[in-house]
Amino acid sequence: MIHELFKRLLPIQIILAAIGTINGIVSGIYGSNFIGSDVMSVIGLYNPVNMIFTTISTVFLGGTQVLSGKYLGRNEFERTHDIFSLDMIIMTLLGLTITFVLFVFARPIGILLGADETTIVHLVPYLRGVAIGMIPLFLSQQLSAFLALEQQSLRTGIGSVVFIAINIILGYVFVAKMHMGAFGLSLASSIGLWVFTFFLAQFYFTGKSIMNFKWKG
Repeated sequence: MIHELFKRLLPIQIILAAIGTINGIVSGIYGSNFIGSDVMSVIGLYNPVNMIFTTISTVFLGGTQVLSGKYLGRNEFERTHDIFSLDMIIMTLLGLTITFVLFVFARPIGILLGADETTIVHLVPYLRGVAIGMIPLFLSQQLSAFLALEQQSLRTGIGSVVFIAINIILGYVFVAKMHMGAFGLSLASSIGLWVFTFFLAQFYFTGKSIMNFKWKG
């Protein structure tokens, strides 16, 4: 059962990895062409932090999917609802906490990451733009995996295309037209993540899902 579960989750992991790669390419193109080469250093400084967040989310994702698959196999749907609900709450609270930390302590974090006087000017607004997308960053990865269990992986694929399109369009508007700099660059991705997450979550409001959110659980 566990083997089949991870086989089902593998395409989702590939899609999420592809999104991150494409997002990095888009940010690099807009940053280098419309802001300056310093922004490329900013993106490089943030990447280790992004890897930490992704790792945290992956750990929760793996654990919740194994538990959910086990209880689904036993037809213990209430236990599955509990796991789903708890995971969504933890990811939301984690996203809120990191949003606060990144937004309020952007400059000290930037210095800690090794930014100098040239790059800190771009890194601080970039981190604040990233902070806006922390909650959907965590929730979207979890929802993508749960949708795989619901046999709704196509929704994740469609949502990925929508995210990439929004990132490209808003990146051009914010950076090339509105000249919002590094903040606009990361804000475009954050808004794309919010749309992606709402698109994934919409399935759980249709009444067709196996798993449902329950505060009691």
